[in-house]
Amino acid sequence: MSNPITLSDNPRDYGLPPKFEEWYPNQRDCAERCINFPEGKIFLLESPTGAGKSALVMTTSYFRKGTVVMMSTRDLQQQYEDSFPNAAVIWGQSNYPCIDEINVQACTKMYGEPPNRTDCPFDSYAEAKEGCTSFFQCPYEVAKFKAAKAQARVLNYHYGYFSTWWKEEDKPRLDWDLFCDEAHRLADVLSGLVSIDIAPSTAKFFGLPHMPPIAGGLRRDMESAVSWLQSAQRDMAWMLKDKDVRRRYRASQMSMKLIDLQEAIHTADRESWYVKSSRDGFSARPVIPGDYAQRVIPSNVRSVILMSATIGKPEIMLSDLGLQDREYEFVSMPHGFPAENRPVFWVINAPKIRYKTTEKEYTYQSDIISKILSMHKGERGLIHTASWKHTHALAEKLAQNGNSDRIMVADGARLKTVEKFKQSAVGTVAISPSWQEGLNFPDDELRFAITGKIPWASQADPVVKMRMNRRGGGEWYKSKAALRVVQAAGRGVRHIDDWCVTYIVDGCWGQVEEYVPQWFAVDRIRIGV
Repeated sequence: MSNPITLSDNPRDYGLPPKFEEWYPNQRDCAERCINFPEGKIFLLESPTGAGKSALVMTTSYFRKGTVVMMSTRDLQQQYEDSFPNAAVIWGQSNYPCIDEINVQACTKMYGEPPNRTDCPFDSYAEAKEGCTSFFQCPYEVAKFKAAKAQARVLNYHYGYFSTWWKEEDKPRLDWDLFCDEAHRLADVLSGLVSIDIAPSTAKFFGLPHMPPIAGGLRRDMESAVSWLQSAQRDMAWMLKDKDVRRRYRASQMSMKLIDLQEAIHTADRESWYVKSSRDGFSARPVIPGDYAQRVIPSNVRSVILMSATIGKPEIMLSDLGLQDREYEFVSMPHGFPAENRPVFWVINAPKIRYKTTEKEYTYQSDIISKILSMHKGERGLIHTASWKHTHALAEKLAQNGNSDRIMVADGARLKTVEKFKQSAVGTVAISPSWQEGLNFPDDELRFAITGKIPWASQADPVVKMRMNRRGGGEWYKSKAALRVVQAAGRGVRHIDDWCVTYIVDGCWGQVEEYVPQWFAVDRIRIGV
């Protein structure tokens, strides 16, 4: 850029709310990089928790109105809505009520409740615009109109994948930027969006044909899958004209999924999909979901900024997203929180926890963890495991070591168990295989955390096995495990004055430590038992 933009010392000069009295450490530098980033390139920004990434989006949108930011969680969308008046958050259609009087009466009579936007009786935008007397007051259409004119638009990946209006596909080049927050989740989100799982009960509901026996990713498997998908679409076509609005909506969603899958699998390379079909149902999953990332990363946007606290090696993320041939720049920002507040220790005398770990080694590990618990008396802790089997076995051994009064197995509804832990007595230690991401435990809610097993992706999963057999599969496998450990370590340090100690009690850490972000420092210690 010939005349790069330089930002002032006051972030409020760029439309940020009054609470932004000054830039966070490194935040202004990051914002200037985003604003001045060259057109057509990809910017990978590794920025730790608490660095204020949302302000980067809003500052960029001040200069390029219409900038889009997408993410995977509703919580983060809500943070934008709560913090930035200039951001227009678009939710899924089910969050908007239908106000057409005739449809409200019909749905209330049929379903016992008023309709939402997914209950719209019109099958297309054009039909709704022509036939709905309330179209221009429709809450969903009003929200879209406001978003189209807004300084910044906030979508989740699911909405961005299935909707088209925000992409402005009729324009060869857009003058706004696309931010992908929580970018480390995008490949997995895409996999869920592209994949399909049809249970026998679902097949019965839609009247789908008998499912042939398939299990694999060879060309003959994919050809059989395409043949079945074509038959399935034909057999359910009658439901697309059903008078029941909700049945018709479900049928249209399933029909679109079947059509998309036909195209994807038909044009896919050998062993780039895994398909399985039997009396138990039909499923199809991509090996590299990034092949379909263009649905959320249009090629005509000015530039793409992938943001995450955990990128690690950028080549792996780009390959996962099918962007390996694009020109890019990678920046890993230092952590804004003091290193002494977030120490991470690898217990190097811990046993390697893997499929052939012996009972004696598990006992030795539990003795080490019991020692750590004794070092943190009166403090809440969290132990990350890799499975419920490991969770219950470790809880039993820790109880035998005299810790039964402190242990809380987080078995149950996630939100309820999280709240139970937050309200628990000081000194409680929760054990769970599913608390590595998306949770915040500030201050005394969490003072130490333990990773009891490196969270390897299961090689019993045929898709994981096929991915490992592809080029770069070994690095992908190790990187995925390493970055989940980094995410887990971030649950307890939520602001600059917060602190939490993390321990890695698995000898396998040495196999993956090279894949962590630059800001994630790990010290080696021995804990005698």
